[in-house]
Formats: sequence, C-alpha cells, structure tokens
Amino acid sequence: MKKIYLNTLLEEVIENNSKVKDMFYYLEDDYESNLSFNDLQLWYLDIIEMDLNNYLDDNQLDIFEINVTNWLYNYLEFELLDNIAC
Repeated sequence: MKKIYLNTLLEEVIENNSKVKDMFYYLEDDYESNLSFNDLQLWYLDIIEMDLNNYLDDNQLDIFEINVTNWLYNYLEFELLDNIAC
C-alpha cells in the first residue's frame, strides 16, 4: 500500500508543477535512451520512488513530515547536474 501511495503522490507532484514536470520528463527520456535490451526494465518514476522510500527510511521520517515537491525538485536538480557533468 505504501508503494502505491508514494507512486501516486509523486505523479501528482510531477503533474502539478511545470518545472518539476519538465525536469522529470527530460531525465526520464535520457534514462530510457541509455537502456539496452539486457537492462532491467525499471521506469524512472519507480527509481525515484525507491530513492524517496530509502530517504524516508534512512531518516526515520513519514511522508507527511517532508515537502515532497521540494524533495523531488532537489532530487531532479541533482540528477540534472550529475547528468550534465557526465
């Protein structure tokens, strides 16, 4: 149940914030373009969801204790910077 909830929450944040939405779709396209047929078929949103879940678990936080929009924006911004640096 937690997984479904996090996924839905992330989707809503992406759809309701144009800057986050643009960042997400750019990185998703880049991620998918680097997949080969031998790679696991993980979708970018699932990867973000796992990272959010790990962040919450590592910091012993509940989803309601963080600002998901800010967390996602910072996450995507770091991914973009890392992507540009490579």
